[in-house]
Amino acid sequence: MAPPIPPARPAPSGPSSNDMYTFTTLRPLPHLPNPSRALEYLERIRSDAGVRSVMRRYKWTVPVLAEMEPIGNTDTNSRTLGRNYNRGALIEVRLRTDAYDGYRDYKTVRKTIAHELAHNVFGDHDKDFWELCGRLEKEIERDDWTTGGRALSNQTFYEPPPERRVEQDRGASWSGGTHTLGGGGRKTVTPTAAPAGGAESRREMMAKAAEVRLKKMAAAGK
Repeated sequence: MAPPIPPARPAPSGPSSNDMYTFTTLRPLPHLPNPSRALEYLERIRSDAGVRSVMRRYKWTVPVLAEMEPIGNTDTNSRTLGRNYNRGALIEVRLRTDAYDGYRDYKTVRKTIAHELAHNVFGDHDKDFWELCGRLEKEIERDDWTTGGRALSNQTFYEPPPERRVEQDRGASWSGGTHTLGGGGRKTVTPTAAPAGGAESRREMMAKAAEVRLKKMAAAGK
């Protein structure tokens, strides 16, 4: 039996100073199914040619890129896709579907990365922020020299225009920058299978995830 996967993976060291402009450590959620798949997804983001190019261009080093807990960041009106803490100290990104039965479309997740990287510069969702966010999205896509990639799922996600996104964010709290949606790397990661046992097991797993998040929130409030 293979040993359990560690909860984090550091970036490989190299001789070039450009190697420092990256996500230093990857951190999937170890209590969710198949953390190794989540780690592969995070690695795909870090290795993405477009993402690497943008981080080098703007000289951004993000110490931690972490998987976001889906159930604790979802309510009846919206879902949070990403969060930036302290202007780049840590970025969380939502990888899994709401039902925990697979992974979100890669291009959507990559746009979330562009959004969160823009929060390294601007905290508020104002005109300057959206201008930078749009520029980063275009630069990441332009600088991704790889071809032949495929989406991780066939799901589509509604992306509201900037005007509506600004309107939606006016009443939201901000702790370093969040990407809330009322909605080709070199490696393809296939979706994980649904948890064994069907809907009942999935509900148990989601309840456990919510319990873990509540414990984290309680610990942070001490």
